Amino acid sequence: MAEKSTVRIAWIDGLRGIAALLMLNQHLGIWLWREQYRLFKDPFMLALNGLGGLAAPLFITLAGTGTVLLARRHRNPDRTCMLRGLCIMAFGYLLNLLTPGWFSAGSWYVLHMIGFALVLAPLLRRMPDSGLLLGLLLVLGVTVVLQNWLETPLRLSNTRMGNMKLDGGVFRLALAEGHFPVFPWLAFFMAGMLGGRWFMQKKFRFMVFLGSACLAGAGLLSACSYLKFDFAVSDPLIRACRLLPRFYPSLLPMSLLLLGLSLMAVYCCSTKGLGRLFSPSNPLVSLGRVSLTVLVVHVIVFRELSRVFGFFRVFSKYETLLLLAGLLAGFLLLAAWWKKADYRLSLEWVMRKITG
Repeated sequence: MAEKSTVRIAWIDGLRGIAALLMLNQHLGIWLWREQYRLFKDPFMLALNGLGGLAAPLFITLAGTGTVLLARRHRNPDRTCMLRGLCIMAFGYLLNLLTPGWFSAGSWYVLHMIGFALVLAPLLRRMPDSGLLLGLLLVLGVTVVLQNWLETPLRLSNTRMGNMKLDGGVFRLALAEGHFPVFPWLAFFMAGMLGGRWFMQKKFRFMVFLGSACLAGAGLLSACSYLKFDFAVSDPLIRACRLLPRFYPSLLPMSLLLLGLSLMAVYCCSTKGLGRLFSPSNPLVSLGRVSLTVLVVHVIVFRELSRVFGFFRVFSKYETLLLLAGLLAGFLLLAAWWKKADYRLSLEWVMRKITG
């Protein structure tokens, strides 16, 4: 067997680091600001918060991209993917138990989605490009059917996304009505796999074509809804055409919009121009290497323990912005320092020890 490369591709970690910053920016801004109910009346805070909407799509897309590139560094990528998927799902369910103020025991969050997709990766990586593309479209189409069949509300509350007493229980949450259910979010993982293959084959224009097609599809569908065409504003196609500024649940136009933006981000960072910015010494690369740890720790501290210690939503707007800037800088500095110890005792380090 040919020797596998042990060199990590820095731009993936760098883009994952950007996703971590976007996640922290969105969550901490809402969890620190005492007037978060005024979000939609404050354009600056709304725009700042809205940037965080790209975090989860990027994480899931990059998980798919990384799955393709992982085969360059591991002799048995199928085993590694499946073990890491199970490990990440276990971290997800542990997070559910540690943050009862946000999640129920059966909540299906971004960690569960990524873990599940990694378990499926050995099957998905054997599909040709055309099969992955067809599968991506099928996932998006089935999402609309499922949402109609279940009569999924156009706005899902946090309580609803953790409710295991509805018909279908945890399977309903995992497949269609959790925070990041399989339908439609598996499509992001599959798009990431396509992006990884095209990066390896230097077919960068294919990323642009697919990303542009997704963005055009989102624009066309939402235009039909905006112009109030009959088919676009009533069942069964209302969930296929309405663009809403949220993804709980993710309706088809929003899924296509986020897919397009995620693929464009992968394209921009994978090309030589922008990709050169992500050297191994870049703090964003270090942050990307511990993004799983950052996700779990910041949720526990700032969403759960903050209530216990009395700093949940108690700060003014400007205090929040100052704290946010300091915390983001702190996470970057901590990640850069942690690199010197090879991220020892991080969740990523633990996972590598378990899965190889």
